Amino acid sequence: MPFEFGLRIASPSALYKFQQGATKWCFTNKSVNVDFGGDTYVPAVVSHGKIERTADVFRSEVDIELDRANEMALAFVPRGLGKVLSITIFRIVGGDVIVEWVGHVTSNKWSNERFVLTCNISQSGLSKPALPRKYQRMCPFALYSIGCGLSENSFATIGTVYSTNGIAVVCNAAASKPDGYFIGGRIKNLAGYQRLIIGHESNNLTLFSPLSELRDGDSVWIFAGCDHTPETCSGKFGNIENFGGQPWIPDRNPFDGGIL
Repeated sequence: MPFEFGLRIASPSALYKFQQGATKWCFTNKSVNVDFGGDTYVPAVVSHGKIERTADVFRSEVDIELDRANEMALAFVPRGLGKVLSITIFRIVGGDVIVEWVGHVTSNKWSNERFVLTCNISQSGLSKPALPRKYQRMCPFALYSIGCGLSENSFATIGTVYSTNGIAVVCNAAASKPDGYFIGGRIKNLAGYQRLIIGHESNNLTLFSPLSELRDGDSVWIFAGCDHTPETCSGKFGNIENFGGQPWIPDRNPFDGGIL
């Protein structure tokens, strides 16, 4: 039985389900809505490149192209992808719908009038070698990670956003802590969107990049930041037993006198 054809000539009928947290975007290259698996796939100008199978089971990239006026593409213009964006491609063969490819978006770019998403299978990260621990004076552990051992809830300040303007956020709760307390920490709203804090003075916070989902009046958590020094680990967090750096490394090699 021949393939059906959608909006793009010579493209087999397909369904594309993108999901980021609880938000889903469902598209089809057919000219009519398709109901499948409890979701409604709406017509869109969407296509994907050839899916190649290789001997490396952990790697299978595919590019998905969307029209630049696509609602999902426009949502990512001001803020980038942010959270993990997963993708499932279904292929329609006759009256059957089969899973053709499952993965996640690794990068995105604008190409002429198209929004191009480069995707890889979800297992791709398993094939990468783990980063080895190295000697360094600063602590290598990400704040609130397993290696760090701290709970972010123990160092969270709850507040309300007074105003936002690009990367500048005014939150009066931030003034309850000394200047710089939140540098290296994060601000997160109730929807789970968050940004790194790179500046803190009184009730003024500076974010690493704009967070369009953060609005005036939003309730937020502000998490304390860390500069990864033993002094901060001990004095601010009382967590020196988990400090992962080696601050007493000598400046010179004791064997040949060279600078380390």
